[in-house]
Amino acid sequence: MQNLEKLQEKLGYKFKNQTHLKIALTHKSAKNGHNNERLEFLGDAVMDLIVGEYLFKKFSSDEGDLSKLRAALVNESSFSKFAKFLGIGENLNMSLSEERNGGREKPSLLSDAFEAIMGAVYLESGLQNTARIAIAILEILYPRISFNELVRDYKTALQELTQAKFGVTPEYILLGSSGPDHKKSFEMAALVGGKWLSSAVGASKKEAEQKCAQIAIDLLQNSASHGTSAQNSEQTACASDAQSGANCAQDGKKGLRGGSGRAQDSKKGEHNNRGGTPSAKKSNERNGRDTDRQGGGEQGGAL
Repeated sequence: MQNLEKLQEKLGYKFKNQTHLKIALTHKSAKNGHNNERLEFLGDAVMDLIVGEYLFKKFSSDEGDLSKLRAALVNESSFSKFAKFLGIGENLNMSLSEERNGGREKPSLLSDAFEAIMGAVYLESGLQNTARIAIAILEILYPRISFNELVRDYKTALQELTQAKFGVTPEYILLGSSGPDHKKSFEMAALVGGKWLSSAVGASKKEAEQKCAQIAIDLLQNSASHGTSAQNSEQTACASDAQSGANCAQDGKKGLRGGSGRAQDSKKGEHNNRGGTPSAKKSNERNGRDTDRQGGGEQGGAL
């Protein structure tokens, strides 16, 4: 049941026209003639300006660092936190089917509704009041705003990790995009050694890539902390996606890189289980080959 009084109390703003608030809380699935998409569009631009000005005044960083900080605060994840703080989810007006699908908890719907509310506040009372409200919530939810805490280059961290462990560099592919032109979502996947490791959705390709890298780092580090081999870690990641299952079956024939970074051939996975990898020459002899394979190997096959 809606409790608009409580929401406005937490917001610190009483709407002059309650219709503005109700429209801001109406998802398009409700199909009652009005929805919050136009207000969301406006609120997105307003929040971009408000947070940008706030960071400009607070930090003396250069343009590149300020842009990264703003991107860390002006996004779906951050705005969904704002929405949860205000209790927007319980006040959303949506279709029954959308509600049954968990619409009141969806970060995308929560984020859009928060932006719509900011757009509605801006229309009623201007930029100064909107900034006051937004910054007050921002400082409650992010009491320590710093570059080190909010901006971490997970892509670089993953690259360093995979190069050290496997001698390969991650690559990222676009799986698809959705949403209106002014607010598209992009789904990216991270591949290591040609194998699917993780996927994520973001407001930009770069954001989605960072999320992919973060997930991949957690996966690899958790596997290592539990004493599992890198190969088992990769197989676990692959098993989580149907597409990668075929890769696991195909690439299971290939061994891991040794401490020297060389790719060693192994005809059967049992050689790894015995804790030793046969030399390239012996492996080739078992396969009936008459040529030796020296270090380096097939880089894409090791993970």
